[in-house]
Amino acid sequence: MLDLSWSTSSDYKGIGATLRRLAASNRRIGLVVFSDAAYEMFPPGTPSRELRSLLRFFTGPKSSRAASPWASSLSGGTRVSTALLLARDVLAREHVSNGSVVLVSDLGDAPNDRAALSAAVLGYVRAGIPLRVVAVDATAENEQLFQGLLGSRPIQPRRNGSSATRAGTSSSGLPLALVVVAGVLLALLAFNELVCARLRWSER
Repeated sequence: MLDLSWSTSSDYKGIGATLRRLAASNRRIGLVVFSDAAYEMFPPGTPSRELRSLLRFFTGPKSSRAASPWASSLSGGTRVSTALLLARDVLAREHVSNGSVVLVSDLGDAPNDRAALSAAVLGYVRAGIPLRVVAVDATAENEQLFQGLLGSRPIQPRRNGSSATRAGTSSSGLPLALVVVAGVLLALLAFNELVCARLRWSER
């Protein structure tokens, strides 16, 4: 799912880098593009190399957006729920039982879409469809909104031209930060016992 609303034009290079990595993955994909409406651009099963045809719209100046085929129809606000629902319908239509969905967006969802967005994400959870997010130039507030919806599922930020890095989780699903903090506390307790242990008197 690729967000093509006007607000994403602030980091077109970031979107282009993400598309380039996906194109090189040699996987079978589908593509839903959206702003306030959603459109199925590639059906599931499309070779990922087909994404290369879109790269020219994300490598040049922002003015290249005006020449894109979606400039007139996908340039308004953002309603992520419409794309989530369409992507889920596409997976069901094509009988894809082991599919997952990746959302590439600045996460700037319209305020009046929040209820529908929450319901759509809940539908993914109930259906057991993995949903991952690649945040492109997202604000901290928008990241927190989606992190709250996703629960323990991490958001993959893309900053400073680096590749998307998944936030670490332990095998039990606990956030890595929580595991690290617990480890530090255990180390401090062990150090305390070692240094501050009771004095032992030897027998004469």
